[in-house]
Amino acid sequence: GAFSMGPVAGLIILGLKSLIGCLTSSTMYVGELADFIMGAAFVLPAALIYQRNKSRKGALIGMAVGTVVATIVAVLRNLYIMIPFYGTAYGMPVEAIVGMGTAIIPAVDSTLKFVLLITAPFNVLKWVLISALTGLMYKPLSPILHGRKRAKTEAKAN
Repeated sequence: GAFSMGPVAGLIILGLKSLIGCLTSSTMYVGELADFIMGAAFVLPAALIYQRNKSRKGALIGMAVGTVVATIVAVLRNLYIMIPFYGTAYGMPVEAIVGMGTAIIPAVDSTLKFVLLITAPFNVLKWVLISALTGLMYKPLSPILHGRKRAKTEAKAN
């Protein structure tokens, strides 16, 4: 949506997605807010870069920058919002959460290392996959999103 209609439209789409997510929230809306913030961290740079250079290269650079920015935001989000929230919400000391990470990766001995070694790679993978799917789907969908397919179909009918 952000590639087709611009960064503001992308943020509106994200906002609607988050509001729909609030209907079934189990995180007291903290997860939806954090997801919106991280999504915006991906969409804004990607859309702004693509808006200045509407080409495959512009889209790829935009999504790469969006992936880096969203991953940095995800690290900060997990470190300062999500892990403390879940620790408080479930009465679990942050040390117990870090301990779960240590069981998987022995080098994890702090919240920062938990976030950098466990959640950050997951977020990189998430945004790379989203970028790949966007790259595969955007061009075929672009004429439909811009109304060109309908115009061509109507012209053929006449």
